[in-house]
Amino acid sequence: MSDSRYRAPPGNALQGRLWLPCEFAAVFENGSRQSLDDSAFAGRARERESLARFVGSDEKLLTGDSMRASSFKVGRRLAPAVLAVFSSFILFVPPARAGLVLGVDVENYILLYEGGGAGNHLSINNFGTPTSRVWTGDIGIAGHGLLAASGPGTLFGNIDFAASNTGQASISNTTIDGTVSYGVSNVQTIMNNLNSLSTSLGALHASGTSLVISTSSPQTVSATGGTSELINGVSYRLFNVTSLNTNNGQNLIIKGDGSDSVVLDISAPNPQFKGNILLEDLNGKFFGDAGYAGLSPDQLIINIYGGANLTGGPTLSVNNQGDSAHPNNIIYGTFLDPNGTISMVNTRFVGRDFGGDSHDMQIVSGDTLSLPPPVINHLNIAVTPEPSSAVILGSLGAVMGVVLFIRRLLALSRDGRAGVVTGSGYCRDISPRA
Repeated sequence: MSDSRYRAPPGNALQGRLWLPCEFAAVFENGSRQSLDDSAFAGRARERESLARFVGSDEKLLTGDSMRASSFKVGRRLAPAVLAVFSSFILFVPPARAGLVLGVDVENYILLYEGGGAGNHLSINNFGTPTSRVWTGDIGIAGHGLLAASGPGTLFGNIDFAASNTGQASISNTTIDGTVSYGVSNVQTIMNNLNSLSTSLGALHASGTSLVISTSSPQTVSATGGTSELINGVSYRLFNVTSLNTNNGQNLIIKGDGSDSVVLDISAPNPQFKGNILLEDLNGKFFGDAGYAGLSPDQLIINIYGGANLTGGPTLSVNNQGDSAHPNNIIYGTFLDPNGTISMVNTRFVGRDFGGDSHDMQIVSGDTLSLPPPVINHLNIAVTPEPSSAVILGSLGAVMGVVLFIRRLLALSRDGRAGVVTGSGYCRDISPRA
């Protein structure tokens, strides 16, 4: 799945997500150019239904602005290629989407708010840019935290509260393409595990390799330069950041093969991240490039340590000007700041942001948040849980349905009546989900 055809390009708001290319989005009966509307499937209801069911969507995936119809070409010679690509998809059983941060299962959460104290909010508004107000991933609120979601924007994910429902969610002008749930005890469990992780990592800061971060020009940090440590059975490289100065538009590059995670321990009173944080492998490819084989955002942990019991920690501020005027500005990684206030503004971010102590947590004014893709290890192999027998049996049934569909496609192709729409658009998110 490392082929760039299945991944949104660098700079795209969907970067790092796996999408089904438009070239596999429609099948119709003649070999001429044809618009992608219902007439393209006249008389082919069963094939359309099979394809929609395979992709895991409804028929709307075949229309809409996301499809770059002007670039489509038609050719029956593509049918064998479609069979080969479909085969690679149907033999892959999508696992439950779960993130691991140094051995802590953080599930699909992009935000986890401590919710300490009384009457404190996680505030979210003005998602993304005017042309793409979308976040992907779940939001968890621990303790007795409140939520103020004023939009505009759409969350493709769930909102989970650890506490029972006392009317703590205020949601307006915001579409939740998921569920809002209360009494989700696992939110608090994960939050507690992350708090313990942050404390343990911070206690080891003195043993880490000293690192001065100053991005007046691009700065590359080699993962192998960090002190080798082990926690929760996971190996990582530890750096003790003694000075932090980041600049707008400049890049902090973390370079490694993904065999070890990387931890940046920071205790500065007001750490500010105003530039980009990029991930590079040993071959000079960056996260999102075809064939990339390095760290994932879940493997770069920026640990803001200090304070205790959800108070007294450093205040974390993130703003990398990730707006439509700066499409290449992006930060990859995982922020931990359990005892300090967190503010993220106007930032394009693929990763996770956890903490927020006993104050309000502000994720506002043009942020674009995306759930990291599945972990790719240093061998460029997706690390996923083993599927259950029930999932395997269910998938075999889906495989048989798609095989019958492809056989029909090939039969039509042989007698010249079938065509396949091709193009470079991205029509359907196929990133594994819970």
